[in-house]
Amino acid sequence: MRFSFTAIFMLALLFVLALSCKKETEEQTGIVSLTIDNYREVEGATQAVPINLKIDQSLHRGGEVMVNVSGGIYGEDYETSAGSNEFSLTIAPNALFVNFSIQPIDDDLVEEDVQLTITLTSVSGDLELGTQTTTTLTILDDDDPQVAMIGFDTTQYAIAEEATDPVFLVIAFDQPTTNGGQISIVAEGNAMYGVDYEVEGVGGNNFDLTVPAGAGSASFMVRTLDNDVFEEDKTVVFRLTATTGGLKIVNPDSTQLTIINDDEPIFPTINFEDVGAISISEAEETASLNLLLSSTLEQDATFQVEVDASSTAELGADFTINGQSMGPITVQMLAGATMSSIDLQAVDDSDFEGSETIVLNLTNPSMGLLLGVDLIQYTIELTDDDPDPAAINYLETFEAFDGSSNYLTDTLGWQSFIINQTIDPNQTISLITNAGSFSDADDVNAPSDSGLNLFYNSNNDPGLYGQIDNVVITPLLEGSGALQVQVDAAYAFKNQNSAEVNFYYSETYDGSGTFNPADWTLFGTENVAQMDSEGFGNNAYKREDFAITTNGSFYIAIRIEQEINEENYRMRWRFDNLRVTNQ
Repeated sequence: MRFSFTAIFMLALLFVLALSCKKETEEQTGIVSLTIDNYREVEGATQAVPINLKIDQSLHRGGEVMVNVSGGIYGEDYETSAGSNEFSLTIAPNALFVNFSIQPIDDDLVEEDVQLTITLTSVSGDLELGTQTTTTLTILDDDDPQVAMIGFDTTQYAIAEEATDPVFLVIAFDQPTTNGGQISIVAEGNAMYGVDYEVEGVGGNNFDLTVPAGAGSASFMVRTLDNDVFEEDKTVVFRLTATTGGLKIVNPDSTQLTIINDDEPIFPTINFEDVGAISISEAEETASLNLLLSSTLEQDATFQVEVDASSTAELGADFTINGQSMGPITVQMLAGATMSSIDLQAVDDSDFEGSETIVLNLTNPSMGLLLGVDLIQYTIELTDDDPDPAAINYLETFEAFDGSSNYLTDTLGWQSFIINQTIDPNQTISLITNAGSFSDADDVNAPSDSGLNLFYNSNNDPGLYGQIDNVVITPLLEGSGALQVQVDAAYAFKNQNSAEVNFYYSETYDGSGTFNPADWTLFGTENVAQMDSEGFGNNAYKREDFAITTNGSFYIAIRIEQEINEENYRMRWRFDNLRVTNQ
C-alpha cells in the first residue's frame, strides 16, 4: 500500500514539473534584427539583393514584422519581392531567419547613386525588435554620361553688311550631351565688335554659351552694323577655346564670318597689280611693281609705300624704293593717271643672310584717292648670293688617287695611324687602286677603282698574332647643324674576320695624330655579323647612313679593331665614298 502511494506522488510531481516547463517555453520571445549594416549593388545587376533578418532563438511562436523601404522611387529605381516598398513579413514559429529581396531597376540615365533605407518598423506575435532595425542599400549608377564632341558645322560664313536679318552660327554636336555645360568663344579679326558687328545677347567679342542638359547643338546670332564707308570686306574668326561639363572641342574649332562691303568708292581706288610671286637676287637686281587705279584720277594725288613690320629685309641695308633708303616713300600721281609704279633695287653685300622677304603696304592716300580692297600689300622674295658658312657638301671618292704613298695624307689631308696596335705598325688603313673593286658614289652597286683598304693575314703564324687597332681621320670639315654622314663599307673572310668598326666625329680633336677617346663621339658601329646580308664579298658594299649634329668644324674618324689569333687569323675591310651633307 505504501508503494502505490509513493508512485502516485512521483507521477504527480512529474506532471507539475512538465506543466511548469511548458509554460516557461511558451513565454519565450524571439528578437528580430537585420544582419548587415549596409549593402551596395549596381543598378544593372541581374540578380536581386537578398535582405536577411535573424531571430535570436527558435523557442518562439512566430509573428509578423513590418518593413518600410524609403529613398528612391519604387518602380523606377527598385522593386521588392513583396511587391511594395512597405509590407509585412511572416515569421514562422521556431524560425531563425527570414528574408526578402530588392531588385535594382536599370536605366540609361546618368544620375546620382540611389540610397535606400530599410527599416523594421514594428512586430507582432511572439516577437520583439532588436537593436539593429535599420540598414541601407546603395544602388550605384552604371551609366556613363554622354560627352558631346563639338565643332562648328562649317568653316566659312558670309553676310552682307546691309543685311537686316542675323546669321546663325551653328556648333554641331556628334550626340546629345547628358550634362550640358558651357562653351567659351573668342572672336578676333579686322571686323570690330560694336562697329562692324554684334553678337546677340552678349556684350563683347569674348563670350560664353550655356548648353542645357540633353542639347544636341548650340548656336549664336551675329548682326552686322551697316555704314556708308567704302572699305574692304571685313572678317571675324570665332574660335572655341574652352568647355565645361559634358562637352569636348574637336575640329573645326573655328569658323570665319566675312562681312561683305556694300558701299561704292567716291574716288578711284589703288591696288598693286597681281603678277604672282616676285623674286629678286641680292646681286643688284631690280623689280618694278605696277599700281593700278580703278578709274581715271580726276585730281593730283599722293600715296605712300611703307615696309611692313613682318618684312625680314631692311630698307636701306638690303634694298631701296625709288632710290630712297628711308621710309615711308611718298609717290606723286597726276590727274588723268590710271596707274603708277615703284622700283625696288637690291643692295648687294658679302654677308650670308639667307632668303629674306620684302613686304610692302600701300598707305595714306591723299584727297581724291582711296586704298583698294583687292591687293594693298605685296611680298617680294630677296635671295642671297653669299655662301652659307654652315652648309657642307663634302664627298671624297678617292678616284683621283695617283698611286703615290703620301696621297692620302699630303694631297687629301687625311690621317692614318695606329692606336693600341701590337702587330706590324705598317699595317694601317691606306689607299689602293684595284679596278672595279670599289663602289660608285652615285650607285653603291656600281663599281669604281680606288678606295680605302686594310688587309692583314697572319697565315696562322703565332708570331704574327696580336692586336690590330688603327684609325683613319678626315681633314677638318667646315659646317654645322644637323648633318648626314654616308660611307660605303665591305668586308671579306667571314669566318676569320671578327673586327669591329666604329665611326666617330669630334669638334675638339687638335689634329695631333693621337687618338684620345674623350675627344670623340661614337655615332655608329659595324661588324661582320651585321653585314652578312649586305656588305660581304669582294665587290658588295653596304652604304652606311648616319646622322650627327655639330656646332662647328669637325673631323670624322673610322677605327678598326681586331684580335688576330688562331681562330681569327686574317681580315680585310674596304671603305669608299665618304659623304657629309646638311640634312
